Amino acid sequence: MERAVDFAELERDGYQIVRSVVSPPEIADILRETDRLKFLVLASALDDRRLRMLWSKSDAGEATLRGLQNAHHVSPAIEELRLHRGIGRILCGVLGSDIKTVLTSIFWKSPGEGETGIAYHQDAAFRQPALNFRNLAHSFLQLTVALDPQDNENGGLRFVPGSHRQARILPRPPQSVLTGQATERELSAMGIASGSVHTVRLEPGDIVIWNAFTVHGSPPNRSKDRDRRSFTMASMRSRDCDTGTDAYIAGEPAIQAHDGT
Repeated sequence: MERAVDFAELERDGYQIVRSVVSPPEIADILRETDRLKFLVLASALDDRRLRMLWSKSDAGEATLRGLQNAHHVSPAIEELRLHRGIGRILCGVLGSDIKTVLTSIFWKSPGEGETGIAYHQDAAFRQPALNFRNLAHSFLQLTVALDPQDNENGGLRFVPGSHRQARILPRPPQSVLTGQATERELSAMGIASGSVHTVRLEPGDIVIWNAFTVHGSPPNRSKDRDRRSFTMASMRSRDCDTGTDAYIAGEPAIQAHDGT
């Protein structure tokens, strides 16, 4: 019998790791699909206005593909992950039984690519207009599914424990968060002491969830031979969100709820 998750750490620290949510065979399938999608993007073979490709440029002007947003619209495998029952139990355990997906993202961090950091930020700052995203401190949850082992060396996520408690939006970086490095200087600009940072270590299939106001970022992948691929999803309680796509209805994956199965 599956054990219920105690979300005490989420309430205390603003983030929490849940181990082994997605199975190894599922991870293998998702990795094949994310690699396929990356190939299609680089070949300019994905044309759908619902998608958004995330790029950054080096000082020399060389473009690096960082991510692909909303691939669930064109990929059955990513859509299946979006509606994953294990993920659903976690989301429903925090947000309630009716949930919408606001955004999905696949992120790639190849070894040795210096332009793969993400500046410290809060997800609440991106949920605009505010009228469409209400009660963010209690109605929003972000999660990442690790597709590769993640740690500090290959650009794992860094969190500031307890940074969510004031539920206020701190100053955002003046440039795109994709140009950041998750440095002490970034934290200083937000008025946060760097000594409070914690880098999470994840294995494939592990999930980390966090609050809309939790400050987080990630450094570049400085490893020599280790990829750092991940799937990220922003979710909200349906009654507090006027956009997005149904994910879970009465605790069931939305496609099954609609089909009556």
